[in-house]
Amino acid sequence: MLNQPARPGFGKPLMVPEYYVQIRAYLESLRPTKTYNQMASLLNSTGYRSPAGKPWVKQTVANFIRRTSL
Repeated sequence: MLNQPARPGFGKPLMVPEYYVQIRAYLESLRPTKTYNQMASLLNSTGYRSPAGKPWVKQTVANFIRRTSL
């Protein structure tokens, strides 16, 4: 997992850029055939955490997709 040891400053990304590239690529491969709930379950089962360090839920997946413009 790509985690940063300290909290970033206000308005800064929560994770390193490679984390966002990996998650974006994984979601792009899942998006045509999976629902947001299924994507969240798969992310959690593979050990990924949301940018805030919490388990993925469907709303987190939707927000990530919207904010990273997949």
